[in-house]
Amino acid sequence: MNWFFIALAAPLLWSICNHIDKFQVEKFYKNVRPETLLIFTSIVSLGFSLIILLVKHDVYHMALKSAVIVLVAGVLYFLANLPYIYALTKDEASRVIPLFQVQPIFSYALALLFLGEKLSVAQLLGGLIILSGSILITLDLDDKFRLKKSVFGLMMLSTALFASEGFLFKFVGRDVGFWPTAFYQYLGTAIIGLAMCMLPVFRNDLKSVVRKHGKHVVVLSVFDESLNVAARVCFNYATLLAPLALVVLVNGFQPFFVIIIGVILTLFLPSAGRESLLRKHLAQKLISVIIIFAGTYFLFKH
Repeated sequence: MNWFFIALAAPLLWSICNHIDKFQVEKFYKNVRPETLLIFTSIVSLGFSLIILLVKHDVYHMALKSAVIVLVAGVLYFLANLPYIYALTKDEASRVIPLFQVQPIFSYALALLFLGEKLSVAQLLGGLIILSGSILITLDLDDKFRLKKSVFGLMMLSTALFASEGFLFKFVGRDVGFWPTAFYQYLGTAIIGLAMCMLPVFRNDLKSVVRKHGKHVVVLSVFDESLNVAARVCFNYATLLAPLALVVLVNGFQPFFVIIIGVILTLFLPSAGRESLLRKHLAQKLISVIIIFAGTYFLFKH
């Protein structure tokens, strides 16, 4: 299968996860620390790493240095989700998610410095266009086009951490293979999440959420994180088939998916998610997405 379609599956799945995350933060974790949600991320990551171990019995055979690097990548993935979750508490998913499109800048810098990957002038132009569209969508039309600095800052931190995680995965994975690298990466995510669960404050928050919402929060969280794992697999596998920054730029489709899903939920299932459908807000989002698509077009010009 062409690397592009594998890479495209990631933003589609992540878009679904984004709306589920927003729903959970507002419905289940409103009165507790929102990062408690990430405990389920670690649980599902542990389960997936065990599945890899059962299917690929020799995945743990890796040089100590490489294993440590990928474990760190898994930790960075967990940490990258923290500012993202906080950003979701401050704004709509369709405004938060486009800021992930800044990630190619970080990814390109890392790939250029350490992997020797280079993009053409047209591809670099595409990245700048995508960045412009991402900034446009975060401007607050109700407050004199002011940039929401708190949301922007949180997402810049999140994208930098995600870019570092993706870089470390490719740095090791291109030599040792996909599955051994994935095993240690998910194990790293599981370790830090389970360590967080050992702290009484987060353990009590988790107990409170499960006690109040029962199996609904568990089922939805596991489903959400399972989709997230599938998206990470698609993204990471695609990075082994194409330049890192190029794969990251394909995530430019994610804002489009997020907006479409948001509109559908608002019209047909408002209890599960609500986005502003005011004409000026929709126009802002759609223009931003068109700009992002235009940037994506330049990715394929050589």
